[in-house]
Amino acid sequence: MNKNELKQLENTLINVSELKNQSERTLIYGFDFDKNTWHIYLKDNLIHLYVYKENEIKYKKSHTFSCYDLNPGKRIYPHKSDYEFCRIMKEKGTSLSFTKFEEIETEQFHGLIRK
Repeated sequence: MNKNELKQLENTLINVSELKNQSERTLIYGFDFDKNTWHIYLKDNLIHLYVYKENEIKYKKSHTFSCYDLNPGKRIYPHKSDYEFCRIMKEKGTSLSFTKFEEIETEQFHGLIRK
């Protein structure tokens, strides 16, 4: 792979309009190698990327994101993440690493949301 090919892979985009289900909810809930929590959610017709531990580390919101930027890297909790969103990410070639599935009650949001 050359540098341009890598850039193309990292710039595979996902847009909020690709979601059939437009209800506000958690899309991906997981963590990275530094044990930061990643909460990616749909609210106000925008995808929100909120990364935090004890303090806010990163926050962005947009209609469109690079799939690369929405992947926590370490693990995703499948029972707290949205099937449709994860399916679209996988169809776009994003490698998602899931933890063990646990039976839980479904909630609208599984992590902190930014006010």
